[in-house]
Amino acid sequence: MPTTITKPQHHTTIRVFCVAEIQRNPFRDSERYPLEDKKIKALRESYRATGFWHNLVARIGKDGKPEIVYGHHRLEALRLEFRGDFEVRLIIEEISGEQMLKRMLWENMEQWQTYAPGHQASIRMVVNAYAAGRVELQPPDPNGRKDRWRYAPGFRQGDVAGAHRQRPYTAATVADFLGWDRTKVECTLAALELIERNVVDEDFYDGLTQTQAGVLTTGVRKAVYAHDTQAKELEKQATTDRKLAKETKNEKERDALEKLAESALQEAAAVRKRGEEQGAHVASRAHLLLQDGTTRRRVLAELAGLTELPPLPRPRDKEPVDEIAEYLDRLPEYTAHVRQVRAHVERFSPKQIEKVFNGGGALQQELAALDTDLKDVVRKRQRRDGARIERSGKEKQHKPRRYGVVAKKRGPRAKATV
Repeated sequence: MPTTITKPQHHTTIRVFCVAEIQRNPFRDSERYPLEDKKIKALRESYRATGFWHNLVARIGKDGKPEIVYGHHRLEALRLEFRGDFEVRLIIEEISGEQMLKRMLWENMEQWQTYAPGHQASIRMVVNAYAAGRVELQPPDPNGRKDRWRYAPGFRQGDVAGAHRQRPYTAATVADFLGWDRTKVECTLAALELIERNVVDEDFYDGLTQTQAGVLTTGVRKAVYAHDTQAKELEKQATTDRKLAKETKNEKERDALEKLAESALQEAAAVRKRGEEQGAHVASRAHLLLQDGTTRRRVLAELAGLTELPPLPRPRDKEPVDEIAEYLDRLPEYTAHVRQVRAHVERFSPKQIEKVFNGGGALQQELAALDTDLKDVVRKRQRRDGARIERSGKEKQHKPRRYGVVAKKRGPRAKATV
């Protein structure tokens, strides 16, 4: 049974609890961010040598049991090293939910000061707590740009389908809540947005400092956001077409506008997908460079040189031969990207190399089939060109016109006399 030892000022008491009674901070996401075995092992060795230092701060929860503010690795090491009835002195304070979250994050800042995944974990916990209504953030400025608003628990900017409009927030409101630099919060939210969109693998940020993570995020954002802007313009055009379609009484014109709107939406989806594919390509390259220890300046220079994967030409009302010719004209652009892959073959595992070879065999079959098709295309072109030449040969030959006698060449003009 817990006993009170002393009662200092400022509503603080020191009480003794068994290890089995102590609970974790309710804001800590243990499933997404599990405890590290390496730290727990080191703490157990420390306890054997020096014993446990009774310096954990906690509050009393609604069920009457203590909830620690921080020190979850220490608590787990205690449970593993000692028995469940081992008694621990806790500093009990009256702490609000917001203070429980802020203190835990600030206590971990010493460890996460330059660790990008740590910043992401902190902001993710704040946004999730805000979405659940357990903490409150200042509302965004209603006169500000609403395309920069985000809606908890999501991280995507702007008006996203299915988002909860009741919990809007911005980088500024999160920064004010945590007391962090706004630039750092904006960069971290951008990284979380790319992770949510499945453009960047979350594991790419493991082991990166905040500066390195900013390099990766910036390179990917340039590739993705340019396509997002183009997609938004297409969606606006689709909205305008549908509005006109509702106001049009002519059935044929209405159907035509509906088709234009649908086509614009499909193209917007294709543009966004192409941007995400390019962003994933940039993220993969940046991850490899940063893992190799390449300097920030060199990484930025190489990412700036990465070109966009060329889009396939849109089908038009042309002959099949002409459409195939357009694809073939762009083939060197695709082979240039294939050459970039060849430089990194040494990084692949044997299973990945085997998979590549299997895909290469299928590619060879496709190229062989394409070669057969191309020969047929050549024959079609020759027949078409021959028919054109034959038609042009039968055209009427016009005789050159005569414009009469050439005028005499005049001599130099006489100078005027005054």
